Amino acid sequence: MSFSEDSQDIYQQALPYDLAITHAGSFGRFQVWIFLIGGVFSISAAVCNLSYLFIAASPLHWCHVADLDHLNLTLDQIKQISLPLNEVHEKNKYSDCEMYDRDYGKLTDESVLQLLNSSTTAPVVGCTHWSYDRSQYHSTITTQWDLVCSHKALPAISQSIFMAGLMVGSLLFGALADGIGRRRTQMICVVVNVVSSILMAFSVNFIMFSILRFLVAATCVVGGTTFVLMMEVVGPSYRVLMGCSFMYFWVAGYLLLAGFGYVIRDWQNLQMAIAFPLLIYLVFFCFFEESPRWLYSKGRTDEADRLMRKIAKINKKEYPEKIEVIVSHGTKPVYIWDVCRYPVLRLRVVIVYFIWFVCSLVYFGLSLDATGMEGNSYINFVLLGAVELPAYVFCHIGLDRIGRQYSAAGSMLLGGASLLLTIAVPSSIGYQWLSIGLTIVGKFSISAAFAIMYVYTTELFPTVVRNSGLGSASCIARVGGIVAPQMALLNDYYRYTAILIFGSLSLVAGLATFVLPETAKSILPETLEQGDRVRRNKNPSLDENESDERSNKSMLESELAPL
Repeated sequence: MSFSEDSQDIYQQALPYDLAITHAGSFGRFQVWIFLIGGVFSISAAVCNLSYLFIAASPLHWCHVADLDHLNLTLDQIKQISLPLNEVHEKNKYSDCEMYDRDYGKLTDESVLQLLNSSTTAPVVGCTHWSYDRSQYHSTITTQWDLVCSHKALPAISQSIFMAGLMVGSLLFGALADGIGRRRTQMICVVVNVVSSILMAFSVNFIMFSILRFLVAATCVVGGTTFVLMMEVVGPSYRVLMGCSFMYFWVAGYLLLAGFGYVIRDWQNLQMAIAFPLLIYLVFFCFFEESPRWLYSKGRTDEADRLMRKIAKINKKEYPEKIEVIVSHGTKPVYIWDVCRYPVLRLRVVIVYFIWFVCSLVYFGLSLDATGMEGNSYINFVLLGAVELPAYVFCHIGLDRIGRQYSAAGSMLLGGASLLLTIAVPSSIGYQWLSIGLTIVGKFSISAAFAIMYVYTTELFPTVVRNSGLGSASCIARVGGIVAPQMALLNDYYRYTAILIFGSLSLVAGLATFVLPETAKSILPETLEQGDRVRRNKNPSLDENESDERSNKSMLESELAPL
């Protein structure tokens, strides 16, 4: 054997996956393609989550009295004759759900004039039919199926059903992606999502609408699966870039929906406009690949090696012929509940779940509360989305410079403090700007924390349960999303109850973050055993491993030089 052949054998490298992927290209054309596909999924997820605000909007409504239609009366005159006045928030307002019990069919022009000039009343009965203010929304599910008054809880219930779908989908498809792979799971989700979205526009009743919306929500998690795949195919130094940039697509979906909702005022046409572009997803899978990290973790080394060389070719990189990628994997399936056997991981999972719950509760609680703001609802919607953009810019800059732990903790502590300070602001009109400003800071902070937790969580969980870990954390977050709409009801007892809960929980979650380890530029754990050995701020960094690699190679070169 020649010295050169000896040298080649000695130079066969055994590298952790995080270092091996740098040989195929940490961030090249392949990763850009995955990033763009994931971005489209993220836009879709934002639209799916937020379209409810337009599709199920409840415009101003009042009892419709058909016998008054033939009379030459203005809307104000009709209301004055048929509707009782109620005091709402210290203001008189015509009833939405009740009307005077009169024989309107016998009214003449003279009797109408007498009623308008008098203050006489009549017994009150509930409405059976309604009229709606269609100046802003031509049609919603609320107006189509009269989901008002005794049925006014149904639109909110449909949103809770949607959140329940997200919860079930996160848990089911997160575990499925760890079991059968990222690519197959994505294909299942996309097909079900596209079909359900299109059929939803043709719903004939509330039950059909709710079932289809549940299916759409359950399969919206395709964006989370793509996010995990994206984080697994980039080099560690690009995780923050990819992870935070991914969130900009959510803002794009937020703003895109505002444009769709402004132009298309009919809920069925709006749903069709949302659904049909999803067909392009089916084309993406002709160019989609499995996660090489997942293949290695499942022991499918030959497939993973071929894929790594393919990635290197696409990225125009030279992938070493003799390289052994070290990814620990077991012979039996590993499930998310297996972390309960490891004390460090067990505590870590409880903290991560709590933080996700708080982020979701506060984020959706503030968003739903803000929809009641005075002014144009479309402008308000755009502003609520726009405030998230600087939050994600902060994540982009802060995650590497400050670190995952301090960025997450700082965001939640700032958000909690700003929300609690709103309680101390005087309620007079002159101080409204200060209260609104503090609330916006709270929305900014919780949006940043939510985005940070996506990156942080994928790095905290070992590879064998990474997708199911993110999926289960997202599942817990949906519990917060289900609870959030109900928080406003507590304000009937004390006007600041919701804000007090939001602020207090944010502070507790921020402090709890300091128990978690820092993961910036760290080698990700592959197995549960490795994850349990990672202690707070003692995770081996990529720079240390790179230094060891260079040191080992230098030692080999010095030994071969005399030969």
